[in-house]
Amino acid sequence: MHWICFLCIRSISFSDAFSDYALDMNKNTPFRYQRQPGAPSSFNSEGTYMSNQSRKRPHEENYRPNAAEVAPTTNLDSDTLDCLTRMNDAFRTLPAPEVAAMAATVLEAINGQEVDVAVDQRTFTVLLKLMAHAQLRNLEALLKSFSRNIGKTMKDVNASGVMQLCCEEIVRKLESEKKSLQDYPVIMTTLERITKYTTNNLDKLFEFHHSTHCVRALVECIATTRVTVFVSRNSKDNKKSKMESWKSYTFPEIGADQRKMLTMLCECLPRCNLAEYLYQGYFSVLLQVLIVILSGNHMFPVLSQLANDIIQVPLDEGEEATEQSSRLNILCQTNSTSPIVERLFEAADNSLFKQLYRQIKPHFKSLSYHYCGNFVIQSILSNSKEEKIFKKVADITCDSLDEILAAENFGVLVKLVSGCQKFPALQSNIWQKMMHTFAGNEEQCFPLCAYLVTGDMLESPDLKLNYHGSMLLQALLKWSNVKPLINSFCSSSEQFLLKFCTNVYTCYVVEEIISSENVSNKLKSNVFKKLLPHISTLACDRAGCRIVEKLFHCVDMKKRREMMEALMPNENKLCDSAFGFMIINKLHLKHFKNRRADWDAMHDPARATKSNQHIVKPQTKSTEKSKTLKKKSQIST
Repeated sequence: MHWICFLCIRSISFSDAFSDYALDMNKNTPFRYQRQPGAPSSFNSEGTYMSNQSRKRPHEENYRPNAAEVAPTTNLDSDTLDCLTRMNDAFRTLPAPEVAAMAATVLEAINGQEVDVAVDQRTFTVLLKLMAHAQLRNLEALLKSFSRNIGKTMKDVNASGVMQLCCEEIVRKLESEKKSLQDYPVIMTTLERITKYTTNNLDKLFEFHHSTHCVRALVECIATTRVTVFVSRNSKDNKKSKMESWKSYTFPEIGADQRKMLTMLCECLPRCNLAEYLYQGYFSVLLQVLIVILSGNHMFPVLSQLANDIIQVPLDEGEEATEQSSRLNILCQTNSTSPIVERLFEAADNSLFKQLYRQIKPHFKSLSYHYCGNFVIQSILSNSKEEKIFKKVADITCDSLDEILAAENFGVLVKLVSGCQKFPALQSNIWQKMMHTFAGNEEQCFPLCAYLVTGDMLESPDLKLNYHGSMLLQALLKWSNVKPLINSFCSSSEQFLLKFCTNVYTCYVVEEIISSENVSNKLKSNVFKKLLPHISTLACDRAGCRIVEKLFHCVDMKKRREMMEALMPNENKLCDSAFGFMIINKLHLKHFKNRRADWDAMHDPARATKSNQHIVKPQTKSTEKSKTLKKKSQIST
């Protein structure tokens, strides 16, 4: 493996310091690199990189070279370019320790040429791959070099991407080492220099997406945290859109200098042409990151000023601020700006929340069934802390349930029910309105909620269980009084129960009901009798195997034996299925078949004592493999 490093790394000069000599990784002896006569070169006489494609087809008519075949305007010598391009092949074969050593060597060797290497189309990919293996001192030197020529770095697509990744890796290294940015004064000084340039040239930087992403990485580096993953929405589809909450993240403490830099960036935003950039997706992500960081660090005065600056952005020429369409209402109706309003409601303190609520209150009904505005309503329902505000939003939402179901904005219903857990006094009223919308049939409220349709469509064979229907049922089960829902589930037919158990969404609902303490033993016995004839079918299903395992641990010993007796005739069927084989091992079917007394002692809570430790448990594949290897080693000795 070391000869690969010798060929690809050490045999080429990186900079002036390595122009004549280099050190072997193992022997530490100098050697001189000489290209063998007649060996093919990756560069022509003019210094232009020539790929295999350009060597084969330079004579063809209408030949158009790709971006990698055009020589960028850099001052890198041909040996350095040749070596860095060879490294892309070395990454596939080298182990992680050697790549880490190579990263430290390369970043030290290109000292003074970092910007040229990052700008070059042929070499910047090497820096991107080395960045994850670089040490913090190398990243510090790289960021410092970028700050000396920050104008060229920000304008270039490749160099800005390398600088963005450098800032992200600095944050990762600080988080892994559990250190603060204040422990590295060089990085702090470098960030202050970059922030000063950024605040003076925001209009120019926001014109391009690569420089905007670089500013976003700068903000995260100043705050020593990465929140991009918490503010990106996976899908605008109401049926599958879900996002991890950033409120569960613990923000590290930042110093006064870091707060000053964040305040400078926020104060400079109004001087930009926000009306033009606000509807760009990459600028929306930057604002969301900034809002989350300000809230996580309790900088609420700065956050309030930023929210006012965003709301007061002048509208487009074709839009008029009438009573029907305010500025905030328009921001809620586009793909790029509605997430900004969502983050504002999530991050706002009590005063800012009420201010935003008063402005958007006249538009609740229209936004509840809007394809973008419904996400803002979900954010209000999830983050409202006062019962008075929640009640007004809930009443308007319940009056628009028909329109919400027609638009398939099921997420609004889920947030309405989950938010109502904080206010038990409102649960009965909301339940009645939901049942009135669902054809007013409380006896079948369980399938109706799972399907999220009205009663006249319930018998259609084309209907499928809905993801948000499962989430709605799970939220309803956490209410204080769920007796109608439980009775509806237990009185469902075998066909409905089997469909609920074999669905990847609603199986979690059935599992929670089976293990719930609020469900009486009589109702559980009724469910058990309906599922027992289909126990083998459920055991071979991806979702049903979860129900079988949960049902086994929630019933008494008599019902456990009945389940095992129902599984025994279908042992071959279970062995052919991956899920059925798992049930055989977890429920110890072979012990039940061959060693009934030991199986009773293992699974009967009344007979489980310390004296039962002599029982031989079923062997897994790993234990059998370890025993065979042990026997082979004894034979060889």
